[in-house]
Formats: sequence, structure tokens, C-alpha cells
Amino acid sequence: MLLSGERIPVTIKSDETHPVDFIKREVFEKKGFPICQQKVLFTGRELLDGTVSDYGLYNNANVHLVLSLKGGMFHESSGKGHNYSVSSFKNNLN
Repeated sequence: MLLSGERIPVTIKSDETHPVDFIKREVFEKKGFPICQQKVLFTGRELLDGTVSDYGLYNNANVHLVLSLKGGMFHESSGKGHNYSVSSFKNNLN
């Protein structure tokens, strides 16, 4: 499993019926990344439901991990909070 070039080893057997969440739990235990923020990709597809064998995963395969970080912009120009609107922001640019 790769995250920004870092390799996170997760041992699986393709003939086993591990759910995809097994991979996410392993990453959580090793690195502490919350399961709800993990997106696991293999051959360009996101692994959602099913088992590792459903996606053809095999031992030592490179599976990519992307984190969906929660949050957003809190700067006044973001339009969030402070009762800003897009139109008022555009008016301030002119």
C-alpha cells in the first residue's frame, strides 16, 4: 500500500475472503489514519465493497491509499460562515 511514496505493508491472500475494510483496518492499526478518511485504489478503481478476491488483489500488489481529509477553508474569502456570499465576494474584487 502506497501513500506519498511510503510503503505500508498489508499481508493478504487473494484466495481469502477478507472484506475490503480489512485493508483499511490494517492501515489504521499501523498508521492511525481514520478508516472513514481512507480511499483504497487498485488498478485505477476504488475498492468499495466486497472481498479482496473480488478485485483480484494478490500479495505484494501495489494498492494506493488516498486520504479524504475533512474540513474546508476558513478564510473570509471562502464564503463559509461570516454570512459572505459569492456575489458579495465578487463585488469586493471589482
